[in-house]
Amino acid sequence: MAGLPPDTAEAKQTGPASEQKAHPALSNNAWSSALGSPTTFGPVFEDQPLSVLFPEESTEEQVLLACRARASPPATYRWKMNGTEMKLEPGSRHQLVGGNLVIMNPTKAQDAGVYQCLASNPVGTVVSREAVLRFGFLQEFSKEERDPVKTHEGWGVMLPCNPPAHYPGLSYRWLLNEFPNFIPTDGRHFVSQTTGNLYIARTNASDLGNYSCLATSHMDFSTKSVFSKFAQLNLAAEDTRLFAPSIKARFPAETYALVGQQVTLECFAFGK
Repeated sequence: MAGLPPDTAEAKQTGPASEQKAHPALSNNAWSSALGSPTTFGPVFEDQPLSVLFPEESTEEQVLLACRARASPPATYRWKMNGTEMKLEPGSRHQLVGGNLVIMNPTKAQDAGVYQCLASNPVGTVVSREAVLRFGFLQEFSKEERDPVKTHEGWGVMLPCNPPAHYPGLSYRWLLNEFPNFIPTDGRHFVSQTTGNLYIARTNASDLGNYSCLATSHMDFSTKSVFSKFAQLNLAAEDTRLFAPSIKARFPAETYALVGQQVTLECFAFGK
């Protein structure tokens, strides 16, 4: 090594240490950028708000819409409701916790709508997907007594549910005489999940009794059920006449669904 020129000996040094020595004027930030690790970048969402169905009678006192973004320097957050930027002031019902929007004591009149989160830093701004805040409810059945229903033994019969006002849709079951004696769904019994009505084909003595419609509302974190008044089913003497099938519950002429979504087409008929 003693016989080599000084510049040859210097050229044999390799790796980042020698490169740093050869470029002493590079700052740490520039060196970081040269290695492919920029120190600043715009916001990138890691958590975006989801739509919420909030029960109007819920004991929960708040709704949280999540928003979190990775950014350097760290992002600041704003929120829009129905396209208008919200004023998130200390002490108001709308609070910014991190990037999350917390709505205290939410009400349908003031808070139902479409929300979006905006995350910003000096590099740029990103806008989240839309999240819809809806309010669900299920009122009680009418307290009026229900009229008895009478048909001939062997005939089909329909018992109307007449569900109370509600949002969103409901699921339905029927009770016979007492809880939890639910009517089975089989070849003779059919409960429409569109109207709630109960259809019984080829009635017989086992069908005699008192019937109540059970309507259930399923929301994001709450389930509520209500019962109707009982209606009595009576049977007259059997009518031996035959009659052609008659469709009593039918699906609509057109049904729309998303790809991959489960679809149920209802159809039930009486006949003898």
